[in-house]
Amino acid sequence: MPQPIHATRHDTMKIPAYRLILMTSALTSDGLASAPSIISRMLTVISLASFLTVSTLFSSIPPGGWRVASAAIGHFIEG
Repeated sequence: MPQPIHATRHDTMKIPAYRLILMTSALTSDGLASAPSIISRMLTVISLASFLTVSTLFSSIPPGGWRVASAAIGHFIEG
């Protein structure tokens, strides 16, 4: 009986850009997300890639490091 495959947090970093573009074009061709132009499609790819990167970074933070991480993010946002 085949075992289920569990993705690790590092698997999201292994997705190349062309796969993200193919995933986005599949979403738009199915009508799940309407992206009429190349610019909006590329913005979708960029936001998807940044979400995967941020979620990977947050999943690698140990429980005690959230205070340091939130302070660093606040410092980055304030400039």
